[in-house]
Amino acid sequence: MKFLLSTLLIFFLSSFQVYSQWSLINPRPFEANINSSFFMNENIGWIACDHGEIYKTTDGGESWVFQITGSTSRLFSIHFVNQNLGFCVGWNGIILKTTNGGNNWETKADGLSYFLHSIYFIDEMHGWTVGYDGKIFYSSNGGENWTPQVSNVMSALIEVQFLDQKLGWACRWNNGNSGNKIIKTTNGGSVWTTVYADTTYEYL
Repeated sequence: MKFLLSTLLIFFLSSFQVYSQWSLINPRPFEANINSSFFMNENIGWIACDHGEIYKTTDGGESWVFQITGSTSRLFSIHFVNQNLGFCVGWNGIILKTTNGGNNWETKADGLSYFLHSIYFIDEMHGWTVGYDGKIFYSSNGGENWTPQVSNVMSALIEVQFLDQKLGWACRWNNGNSGNKIIKTTNGGSVWTTVYADTTYEYL
């Protein structure tokens, strides 16, 4: 029995050593509520926060540099195509774009007024953003202009991702009475169809 207990204890401690590879950056480098992060590689990454703040790290998160966006809107999603080209979206239809790694951010809202939760670009030109009331918008010119797509979803879409210019998915948030849903397109968003629906769980 003692041998068994000792063996289990050694196994547990060894497993803990193997799987607990997270370390806390303390003290926090800034006072902000972080809503989204994106890392291009093991060193370079960005985070988007509640009041229009974006921060960049070049040393794997050990230190962060504040980037001026010109916005005070809550930012929900940040995505980079490469180390220079990136996009960020949030409340009131705010769409931000940078072409120099975040040293400068431009507003590319294009008159959108919906809260936007997620943005994804498959290359430098083609991207999608999703938000409240099932809204999906598509850009074919690097975020300069946005065209609405029909999702057939009435509540908030909270995530979008594409594998190429044709194949992509978006998911709906369950607000308590609408249920979770995942929709899919195989033609770049011209048609979206439901591939999963569930009312059991509140969040996907």
